[in-house]
Formats: sequence, C-alpha cells, structure tokens
Amino acid sequence: MLPQSAPKTHIEPGVKVVIDDRTYTARHNSVLGREGTIAADYFDKFNTVSRVHAKFTKDGGRWFVTVPAAVANSTMLDGVEMKRDQPYPIVGEHILKMSDQCVVRLTL
Repeated sequence: MLPQSAPKTHIEPGVKVVIDDRTYTARHNSVLGREGTIAADYFDKFNTVSRVHAKFTKDGGRWFVTVPAAVANSTMLDGVEMKRDQPYPIVGEHILKMSDQCVVRLTL
C-alpha cells in the first residue's frame, strides 16, 4: 500500500502590486518608493512619494505593508491613514494611496 501524500497547500509567492496597467510581485522586504525595489522609475516622478515609502513583509504566513517612520506625507490604506512603523495585514484587495497623485492597488 502506498503512503498517502500530504494535501497540497497553495503558497502565495507575494503581494500583487497594480500600478496603472502593470502588475508587479512584491516579495518579503520589497519596497515601494522613489528608491524602492518595485517600479522605482514610476514613483520617481512623484516628489510627494518618499524614497522608501512602504515596505512589504511576510510573517507567520501572512503578508503586511508598513510605512516607515521617516515618511513625511500621509499614506492611506483603504481610506484610513496608516500609522508609521505599524504593519498592516494584507488580506484580499486594498487601495494604497501614497499621495494625492499616486495610488496603487494591492492584492493577494
């Protein structure tokens, strides 16, 4: 008799970041901003977006987005201002407003 295999688990490779009509995959420690690891050339045109504006982390199988303390401008997640250095869980789809001119969509 063959041993039963363990059930397959879907592991999400990262957070989908949708900017205009392009989709990027954010992985653990990916950064959005003018000097970020994702679409830095896009964010570079916004002087209201910090060099390191938002960071993605994965902890305990869950994804989070955090705005560092050094970010000067208000950053909104689903219409609520984000507190600095506080990780916010990413569940489903979210709107991240990095400035009045710069809005991106986050999805799992």
